[in-house]
Amino acid sequence: MSVVRFFLGAVVLVAALGGCTSGNSAIEPPFQSVNVSQIGKLQFSVGTANIMISPSGGVFVGLNTVVTFRKANGTSAFAVNTPVITGPAGFVVPKSGQAGADAGTSHISGTPQLGSTVTTFGTSGQATLYGFGPNNYGPSGSFPPGNYALPFYADVMPGYSSSSPYPQTTFYGVPPAFPPSSIITGYNLGFVDFAAKAVSGTYQLAVTVPVSPGSSQQTFTYTASASMNAARPLPDFLTATFTPDKNGGGTVNIGLPPGATEAYAQLNDTTSGAIFGFAFHSSTSQTLPDSSLSSGDGYSFVAVAFDYPALEAAAPKSTVQTPKIVGPSGQDDVTVTYPQTGSAP
Repeated sequence: MSVVRFFLGAVVLVAALGGCTSGNSAIEPPFQSVNVSQIGKLQFSVGTANIMISPSGGVFVGLNTVVTFRKANGTSAFAVNTPVITGPAGFVVPKSGQAGADAGTSHISGTPQLGSTVTTFGTSGQATLYGFGPNNYGPSGSFPPGNYALPFYADVMPGYSSSSPYPQTTFYGVPPAFPPSSIITGYNLGFVDFAAKAVSGTYQLAVTVPVSPGSSQQTFTYTASASMNAARPLPDFLTATFTPDKNGGGTVNIGLPPGATEAYAQLNDTTSGAIFGFAFHSSTSQTLPDSSLSSGDGYSFVAVAFDYPALEAAAPKSTVQTPKIVGPSGQDDVTVTYPQTGSAP
């Protein structure tokens, strides 16, 4: 993982206020004269993503990415930016419907504002204060809160069919693991994984920040790089379960896979839309309070384990500009369960 800043003169652009992207409040930033090079610092790390193919096992080892892009106070660096990840020799973006022009290339791209090229991140995709998110302000000044449904390129997962698509999950940092917020859906957990075959080597990230219309200055690009060994994924995550009780509650059990240091479990009430999040730093169980679910409500339960301090770097707990995001192995690996579904008694 590296932290890199490039220096150019002051330009006029839309500068992000604290809390304008994923994991932050939707406050429209003002126009102001700023020195772009002194606003943000970019961090980038990569690793493997062990993605379970079915409830009983079988995995696809894809690419995991982690990014932070923050001002000195820990808030988002910019309201608008366009990221491009370029993989090492041998890395190929699959021919997924989500990839657009990226399919068959070595890069995972966004599209500059007002551009028309179909790419993985599109015009809405940006490097946020933690993770990539669909949070670019549009030309009208509107802000789309939310996180990505993961993994990307799920339509190329083994066993996928139009009648039985892979169940993607949009992860949110929510109570009881995270504090509540009335202005956002939930905080970004920082990881974004892809069903693109992981390849060992160095990955490059370029994040371009546009200037305001009419500016005589050029656009500005931050860059960072990160390396990984694709031959060391975390083991399958088969030891995560939710057992509902008859009172609208239940028990979440997590057994951390070997090599993992923490995990996040998410329970989605697919009937009411409620979401519950649970943070784990050891193999143990936690309780979903009674009356959280209504009788007959459907639910989906999924968990992800990390070998790096993923939860510690998330907002709102982390307010530093460059939180630690790399694990002891020098890369960021995740292992994700296949979503478990059921109905509350």
